[in-house]
Amino acid sequence: MPVWQNVAFASIATGRLKPRVARKMAIEKLGHVGLDAAADLFPAELSGGMKKRAALARAVATDPEFLLLDSPTDGLDPIMTAIVDRIPSSS
Repeated sequence: MPVWQNVAFASIATGRLKPRVARKMAIEKLGHVGLDAAADLFPAELSGGMKKRAALARAVATDPEFLLLDSPTDGLDPIMTAIVDRIPSSS
């Protein structure tokens, strides 16, 4: 499945969001980590850092009240680390 579907999977599978709305939400979350342009790519087409950012977008996609992260910026360059540090807690 493309990256946007991976990010939106929980919202679609639980019926929380319709696919069209879920796609919009997923692209927004991907935008927070600088990956909105990669929404239609498949995981095999992503670099290691891009996969890590996609996983972070998936983790925040359902706007959890709490999110425990173990070194979420390991392996990211300083610019991307600063972007990840500024991800909104909810949208």
